[in-house]
Amino acid sequence: MLVLCLAIMALAVTSCVDNSPAGVAKEYLESIKAGDYKKTVELMHFNKELSDDDKEQLVSFFNDKAGKSINAKQGITSYSIDNTEVADDGQSASITYTINYGDGSSDTNDGKVVKVGDEWKIDSGK
Repeated sequence: MLVLCLAIMALAVTSCVDNSPAGVAKEYLESIKAGDYKKTVELMHFNKELSDDDKEQLVSFFNDKAGKSINAKQGITSYSIDNTEVADDGQSASITYTINYGDGSSDTNDGKVVKVGDEWKIDSGK
């Protein structure tokens, strides 16, 4: 009975994750909105493996640059994934998203996600 309960819990937790280009973009934007820059970095793909120190420096960079910029705009009030186009090979996708801020301004941006193994990640471009 215990094994069955654990299996159901594991399935419930993994089924909540939307492993799609739009799903990872939403999770990425949610982490930025929440100021969870460690999660933001975890959701990104880099062309080389990063050391723990490199990851911590990126978290600090996000905190300094993105955090200050977002705070100056009175925080993120909402965001939307406007468009998702998966490449023919199914290994990458282009995303267009809009971020709305507390001061009434908004930004529309384009990004790229890539498939790394079985997971979609935000392409850092580096």
